[in-house]
Amino acid sequence: MGTVIKRDGRKQTFKASKIKRAVQKAVKEEGIAAAQSKKIIKKVVGIIVKRFKGRKSVRSSEIRKSILSLLDRTAKAVSAAWRKHERKRKRRK
Repeated sequence: MGTVIKRDGRKQTFKASKIKRAVQKAVKEEGIAAAQSKKIIKKVVGIIVKRFKGRKSVRSSEIRKSILSLLDRTAKAVSAAWRKHERKRKRRK
């Protein structure tokens, strides 16, 4: 995958590290044990990278939906923490 198209139309190079950091924050927020959190992070990043591999560009909203869908199936508490963070962030704007 090459480019991520942001909501405002800007384009950025895809970086798996950004997905990793976002999932790490949600896992940390939930207080999940280190061994389990590593498994969750590795699984999510691996699946997302594989899912969008070979595409020239993808919308950030599509990546977000895929991550949350995956977390809903595998780690509901983490997806809840992610959504809680998003709500807080929206209120600050």
